[in-house]
Amino acid sequence: MKLMEKDMAAKRMELHPGLGMMEAQPDQLFRIRLNIIKFGIDPKQQQQQQHQQPINMKAIIGFLFLLTLVFTTALVDDSLGQWGPIFDMSVIPIHAALLRDGQVLVYGTDRRGRQGSKANYEVWDARTGEHHLGKNHKLLEHNTSVNIFCSTMSMDASTSNVLIIGGDDDFNYGVKDVVEYDSTTMTLQKHPAGAMHHARWYASSVVLPDGRIFVIGGKSGQSIPQSSSPIPEVWQPGSGFRELKNASVPEMALYSGRAWYYPLTFVNSHGAIIVIQSVGMNNNVYRIGLEGDGSLHVVGTKPFSSWKLHPSL
Repeated sequence: MKLMEKDMAAKRMELHPGLGMMEAQPDQLFRIRLNIIKFGIDPKQQQQQQHQQPINMKAIIGFLFLLTLVFTTALVDDSLGQWGPIFDMSVIPIHAALLRDGQVLVYGTDRRGRQGSKANYEVWDARTGEHHLGKNHKLLEHNTSVNIFCSTMSMDASTSNVLIIGGDDDFNYGVKDVVEYDSTTMTLQKHPAGAMHHARWYASSVVLPDGRIFVIGGKSGQSIPQSSSPIPEVWQPGSGFRELKNASVPEMALYSGRAWYYPLTFVNSHGAIIVIQSVGMNNNVYRIGLEGDGSLHVVGTKPFSSWKLHPSL
């Protein structure tokens, strides 16, 4: 019996490479061996590799960042948000904007999926938390003659109104118009200073930190060469649009590549614009400067394939 106990004690004592003599409990030995089996690495080999290969600090930092995201997400109280009940609307919305007064502007098609320059829009008073068509949901008449179905929209910081930028004329030709939603009168009208330099159908827009609005992409007409709009513009509240002629994106000038189609557009922490093409693979990623006539710089490539047919947020 004593001999068996000595043998068991001896088995618990193992010389582990890199750690020296240590006393290991059976469950610890199991975990050590399991890790070796799992990764398919002999402990001696692992020790040699550690001396040969430099530590990949980027990988370690990235892993720790992911762990932070996982554990931070896990600690969020799920009672802070929840899905509400399904409710009816008078339109099928493909565009929506949360207004500063807590109401929501939506537009798209009628309930049968029909679009056009006469397609009405809807305003939902989300502050009430109720859903009654004709009461909390108001269907409003649209009379601007602009088909805003394939537009882009951004908030005008100077007025708190919504600018609906571009679209088409019901005959599949892009327009230069900007339609303004007045949040005080709940009406749509063509903006008096809103005409762009280029027609834009399927364009993207983003609000800049100083309240200006950057617009890029879209097309002017049918599926023909030279119908796309590669030159971006900046909306200045009170004075209208300014072209950035030196920031023309070469790929957007080619209709066939569809780089003009709702390009992914974001503003970085330095106030510059980052543009990623929404269609294709290995496309250039651009940084666009906004001073003067603008500037264009390649900052990388998109290493994956995508086919994205809706606006970026």
